[in-house]
Amino acid sequence: DFLHRYCFLFCRFRLSCHWFVLVFTTRNFVMALVPILPGAAAQWCTMMAVMLGSLVGSALLLPWRCREANLLELFFTYCFLIVLGVGGLFVEGVDAQSVGIFAVTVLGCAVIGFMSLLAKPVYER
Repeated sequence: DFLHRYCFLFCRFRLSCHWFVLVFTTRNFVMALVPILPGAAAQWCTMMAVMLGSLVGSALLLPWRCREANLLELFFTYCFLIVLGVGGLFVEGVDAQSVGIFAVTVLGCAVIGFMSLLAKPVYER
């Protein structure tokens, strides 16, 4: 009865990653709570950390049932990280150079991870 009632939460993910719905909703909950943090730098760093963790988790587990959904999740999360990284440069009261170094480092790691994810099928052939 429980699975039939709450099927809309679990049916999107692979059977081995049925618990990923908790990661997904926790990520969204934390992102909704970010504006209550004091200071723009803390908000920015928290959002970057949460989204980067989500990107890494999605890239490692590929939790969605179809390949296209996994690729879309990775693409949009990566695009959000890019927008967030560029937006961090416009925050007042924060050292732009340190924000830029942090953003380039995070985005560089994301690019390396994304490229390795794309290279994995080629390597397996």
